[in-house]
Amino acid sequence: GRMTEARAWLERIPPQLLAEDVELRLIAAWIMAFSERHAEARGTALAVLRDPQASARVRIIASRVAGAAVMYADRVGLVDELMHDWPHEAVEADEPLYRLAYDNGLAMLALQAGRNAEVRELGARAPAEHSSPALPLALAFSRVLAALSLLHDGDAIRCEAMLRPLLRDAERDAGRRGMVACVYAPVLASALREQG
Repeated sequence: GRMTEARAWLERIPPQLLAEDVELRLIAAWIMAFSERHAEARGTALAVLRDPQASARVRIIASRVAGAAVMYADRVGLVDELMHDWPHEAVEADEPLYRLAYDNGLAMLALQAGRNAEVRELGARAPAEHSSPALPLALAFSRVLAALSLLHDGDAIRCEAMLRPLLRDAERDAGRRGMVACVYAPVLASALREQG
């Protein structure tokens, strides 16, 4: 959540150092993805993802960075192409975050295609909240996709029932302006608006 500080540090890192260190380059791409430099982040991540010299772990991280970049850029149409490049190791990985990131991409495609029940099925596969410290944002995104599928089905009451306790907990944990709370709030507001 300290993006301003992260951007300031990124500006201080010599470009040559970034070019020599693939993991540092991916960290920089994460910062760019969250900083309105989506195209640059996506380009960096795709270059790493398609590098035959990159390890499986690095390719998995690159696929997540590329996914975040297209989502934050509202370039949902690029998700399908990205899913074809997604490393098979990410789907089979023991780390729950990697599987969830892959399922979130599939759920986004299903939501765009109007396959709302499929979105909720993918969301139901999400791991338990406390199974990994890296999960909160990816879990929030999974839950928001499921909530949006309920809205698309015209079920604003179930959407509200799903999101209200999640938003309450997120605000308690990180405050009203916390990233997870800010993921839930607009979808809950839409559900309330639908109900008048």
